[in-house]
Parts: sequence; C-alpha cells; structure tokens
Amino acid sequence: MNGNNIGGVEVSDDLVKNRVVRILNDMLNGKINIIFGCLELDGLWYQGHTFIGIDFGEHYHNLAHIPLPAQYHLWNQEALKERIKELDAYKPNILYSARLLLDEMNIERR
Repeated sequence: MNGNNIGGVEVSDDLVKNRVVRILNDMLNGKINIIFGCLELDGLWYQGHTFIGIDFGEHYHNLAHIPLPAQYHLWNQEALKERIKELDAYKPNILYSARLLLDEMNIERR
C-alpha cells in the first residue's frame, strides 16, 4: 500500500482508480445522480487523488443548491422545476468532464 485512504481505510491506487471509473461510468450511464457523483469525486480529490482534477469539485460547488432526487418531495414544484432546468443545463459539461477523465485514464466507457 502507498498510504491512500478512503473512509479511514488504506487502499491501493488500483482500488481508487477502479472506484473513480465506476463513479464516472455510473454518471455517464445515469445510474447515479451527477451531483452525488461530483461530490464523491471531489471527496476523493480532496483526499489527495489529484489525478481526478478539480473540475468535479467546481461542478459540485455550482450545483450544491440543487436538491437530490430523494429531496424532491420536499420542494415547491415550481422551484424544483427551475432547479432541474439548471441541472439539465450543467449536465453536458459534467458528462464531458467524465468522458475526458476516462480518456485521460485510458479507460473505455462501459
């Protein structure tokens, strides 16, 4: 091991890279919410996995005020529609960043 840490547990670079690839592919395939994916990737970057880059942290910062699907029922429907429109406008940039990172890692999209 080389001192990488996720949730207080030492992990290898390969495990971190596999986790990043899974998150990116899940975002691209719509399996996880892109806001949550950005948050996860930003957390890994903050833990020192700098190959991820700062883009996902910036994306998360721009979207943190938008509710996650589990919170939709708590929102006024008109306000929620506006937030979802905002999310839809950001989505292509985030998905582009995800594809770009996979390309930089020499990983084919699954």
